[in-house]
Amino acid sequence: MRFGGGPNGPMRLLGQYMLGSATTFGFFMSIGSVIRTEGRSPTITEAYLEARRLPVITTKQSSKKPEDGR
Repeated sequence: MRFGGGPNGPMRLLGQYMLGSATTFGFFMSIGSVIRTEGRSPTITEAYLEARRLPVITTKQSSKKPEDGR
């Protein structure tokens, strides 16, 4: 692309460039997908779900003893 489209024209050159980039992206994306989903164990799935659950909010408990009112 540096010196123009050449004998095939700029649109064909751009199309080839885009196709090559899309192919490379698809190749590495498929490798990542295989790595991510390979050997999914129940322990890992459970840990993931535990990390994704909503937090439980509780009230703060007082450390003081209640007064008698005498």
